[in-house]
Amino acid sequence: MKNIFLSGSHINQFTTEGYLKINDFLPLPLLEKLKTFFKSEMDLDSNNEGKAFYANKGKKYVPNLDNICNKKDLSCLELLGYPPILQIGQQICGDDFFMIQEFAVMKNLGDELPVL
Repeated sequence: MKNIFLSGSHINQFTTEGYLKINDFLPLPLLEKLKTFFKSEMDLDSNNEGKAFYANKGKKYVPNLDNICNKKDLSCLELLGYPPILQIGQQICGDDFFMIQEFAVMKNLGDELPVL
């Protein structure tokens, strides 16, 4: 398991840009579980209960998902409990952090939506 130590430039990037990209971070089995989960959740041809979508140029997109940890699939909970994720949260937020929201923002090729 990786130990993650963020540099000052990482913290500054997160503070100014609102995100931090770390390549080759997740173990492949977890990444595959997450890909399967999100592919299923973003599929508008299957169960659309609780899914918000919008159309652009005749194509439908799922721009976000709420309550991702409250699904039958536990991969998002596994992600949030992954020790390197907890290390990053602690380094950014301090020792007494906790999750207050659980949602995912999707950026789809061709959706033309800005990420604010």
